[in-house]
Formats: sequence, C-alpha cells, structure tokens
Amino acid sequence: MADFHPTSTREPAGDHVLKVLVVDDHPLNHQVMHAVLPYFDCVATSATSGEEAVALAAVAAFDLIVMDLHMPGIGGDEAARRIREAGSSRRAFMARWTTDTPLRLNGALYDGELEKPMLWARLGALVREARWRAYARADEAGRSASHGVGQGRRLGGR
Repeated sequence: MADFHPTSTREPAGDHVLKVLVVDDHPLNHQVMHAVLPYFDCVATSATSGEEAVALAAVAAFDLIVMDLHMPGIGGDEAARRIREAGSSRRAFMARWTTDTPLRLNGALYDGELEKPMLWARLGALVREARWRAYARADEAGRSASHGVGQGRRLGGR
C-alpha cells in the first residue's frame, strides 16, 4: 500500500465514519481523495493496483470502494468481480471511477459511478448512498441478532 500524505488535516468526525478503498494507479488521484474524503467523514485506504485492492478487500470491510478501470495488471472490472465473489467487502458500495464516456454501469459489479475529473457534489452523493447502505447493513445485522433462536421470528416481513 502506498504511503500518501494528504494536504488536508481535517479528521473525520461523525456517527459512522465510512471506510473507503481508493483504487487507482496514479498517485495524484490518491492525494486528492485523501484530502477530500475527510470532509465527508470518511477514512481512505489506498490501493495502487487491482491485485492490491482484491487483497485489501478480502481482509477489511470497506463501506465504499472507488475503482479506477484502467490499471496495469488486472483492471477495475476484474478486481470488482473478484471482490464481489468473496471477502469482507463483497457487499460494499462500489463505484467505477473513469474518464470513459458515456459511463455505462455494469449492475452486477458497480452501484455508482464517478467521473474524472471528479466533482465534489457527485462524490458527496456517492458517499451518502454508501452511508445509507452501511446503516441498512448494520440495522439488518441488529435485527438478525435480536431475532435469534427462541425469539419468535416473524415470517414474511420486517
């Protein structure tokens, strides 16, 4: 994992700080994301290749993965496919990050998209969607824990 030093000193501070995996082979893109994401109450981890992203996502549960498509080695689509198949981050909100136009989502792999150059408003919208999904997962886990054996689980509804 590359050692990046963001220019921002803002620390995330919220009820649920999102864990974001930024996957890109260009150091400047990591620096920008590490500087911007704290303003959205996110903590960023960097991967500089698809292989590194798959390895990190297998052992850490990220809430949001921002995936560059064009990288040496395995590209973004293949890395996304491997992350979706198994690992701690298989249910993460995943956004493709590219200069390609027009953007066409592959619904099985990506939940959103982020264009290069990046717009703060679009990044904010992706973070909100990822945060909503993280809250939903936490709520689902809480309901599952409270409806354990012998607790009279309801059928057919919430």
